[in-house]
Amino acid sequence: MIFLTLYLFLLNLSLESVHKFTLESYDYPKSVYISPDNKRVYVCNLEGHNILIIDRETKEIIDRVKIIGKPVEITFTEGGRYVWVSLLKARAIAIYDTVLKKVVKKILVGKEPKILRVDPHERHVFVSNWGSKSVSVIDVPLKKEIKRIYVGRNPRGIEFHPVKNLAYVAVMDGQNIAEISLDSLKVIGRITKGVGRAPRHLAITKDGRYLYVSCNIASSVQKIDLEKKEVVKTLKVGRHPRTISLSPSEKYLFVVNYKTHSLNVIDTEKMENIYNVKTSPHPIGVDISKDEKEVWVTNYFPMCSIFVYNLQTPVFSER
Repeated sequence: MIFLTLYLFLLNLSLESVHKFTLESYDYPKSVYISPDNKRVYVCNLEGHNILIIDRETKEIIDRVKIIGKPVEITFTEGGRYVWVSLLKARAIAIYDTVLKKVVKKILVGKEPKILRVDPHERHVFVSNWGSKSVSVIDVPLKKEIKRIYVGRNPRGIEFHPVKNLAYVAVMDGQNIAEISLDSLKVIGRITKGVGRAPRHLAITKDGRYLYVSCNIASSVQKIDLEKKEVVKTLKVGRHPRTISLSPSEKYLFVVNYKTHSLNVIDTEKMENIYNVKTSPHPIGVDISKDEKEVWVTNYFPMCSIFVYNLQTPVFSER
């Protein structure tokens, strides 16, 4: 522990729990997303059929927006004005307008939609349809599905290449990462070499060189070189890692481990675990603020809570 403390001191990194939200027992918070302007935090409560809107500075819940259909994940367009929400049981995407403060559109997609992401130019939103073995392509200006791409069983994580017209989709049951061309809207390749069991969530670097993936069954996080299209490093973490979040500086990767009730911090250059914090049971969602001051974690059940960790306060004590 002494060596870890010294290492953290040199990195000027520490985690201190500074705030806790206890939600309704029926909420089951699934995911957490910090808005592009860094001012609001959105939480999808799966069983509560609502999304929470929280003021990040004051830590006050501003609104609880009812959306029937089991909200799962979120993406943003137009600087955060529109909040796109996947609805697991409704087989649809809901678009919430933060100015009008209401859902302005619902778009039908495949069965059990989960992750959704918008491309860098905001032309398309991709949606992974867990139960349909496909990815829905939604035209953002038209706000309608224009294509459904078959990728394989249980697709989940999605990331877009920041420079090339490519998207990557984690196919959990297929143990591969599908590569989709944004020009043809077709699968043009797959990353298979060394990919662990049940690849779930993805995070990509700003230059598009590396892709990080959490492997749920393998209980590991992997770093993939997208030029070589192969895994260059595998790191064991806690049991059943779920969501991962890459810090804006790209120095750290935050991982929530569902079965070991913990949050890991990984040094991305060395691909080493440098910090581990206990959470409430079943952490499932994680996001880091744009200023790298806070990490938000949703704990699914039975506590139904949200933890906020401060990254700036130097706390060097054994946990």
